[in-house]
Amino acid sequence: STFSLLLSSLSFSQVLSCPEHDQERLQFFCRSCQRLLCPLCKLRRAHTGHKVTPVATAYQALKDKISKGISYVLANQETVQSQITQLETAVTQIEVNSGAAREQLCQSVRELGAALANRQDALLQALEVARGGRAEALTTQLAERRALLDNAGLLAFSQELLKETDQACFIQAARLTHNRLVRAIESLQCFSLSADPSFRHFQLDVSRELKLLNGLDFIRAPLAPVIDTQRTLAYDQLYLCWRLPQDSAPAWHFTVEYRCREGRARAAGGLGGGA
Repeated sequence: STFSLLLSSLSFSQVLSCPEHDQERLQFFCRSCQRLLCPLCKLRRAHTGHKVTPVATAYQALKDKISKGISYVLANQETVQSQITQLETAVTQIEVNSGAAREQLCQSVRELGAALANRQDALLQALEVARGGRAEALTTQLAERRALLDNAGLLAFSQELLKETDQACFIQAARLTHNRLVRAIESLQCFSLSADPSFRHFQLDVSRELKLLNGLDFIRAPLAPVIDTQRTLAYDQLYLCWRLPQDSAPAWHFTVEYRCREGRARAAGGLGGGA
């Protein structure tokens, strides 16, 4: 993996020196430029007004952040495993549900006869593209979650990195690792499937007349309603005004979901709407 290659190429005994001033040790870190500096570089006009700290301070701060990131991921191993199980189930559902949608599609086309043969090919291609795209998205997301549990992955690299005692060398190697830990933590906290495995919208309407065959397509899902902010009012009660976009399929019912900013659990309510 990428982390294995980085780990094998990282030299923990290396002493970093300034590439512009030979033999000068890198003793400072510019937070504004995200660069290690030697005493001569620090005096340059380019760093005037920048937040420059001793390398020891930057070393300890970055080391503490990575340690906290590792602790968070390790404390959420059950969450990672739960998400992996959910992703594995979704990948399986992709195959099962896309197969069911394929059968319904083929049956509908067969009932319409030879006149639908050309259109059948086009719709099957659209279904296959959707299946492949969703399966690829979920497989990629699954691989990212598995990488969090992989011994050669991000955690193993981060833990090995913490053994580095040379402060400048540690900072040089740890910045990217910290960013990756932050992204991994954010993905744990805001987890959702990257693709819908249901294929519930890939159903054909075979009740149309023959003159509409050229416009045959999958049943379209309604577009999200547009909230009328000029007429919507909220105080103790919510008065919500909305409308469907002009090109949207009809809808008979909407569900409104909202979050309380004080940190309380999400509540959901239903609002009826005519087509």
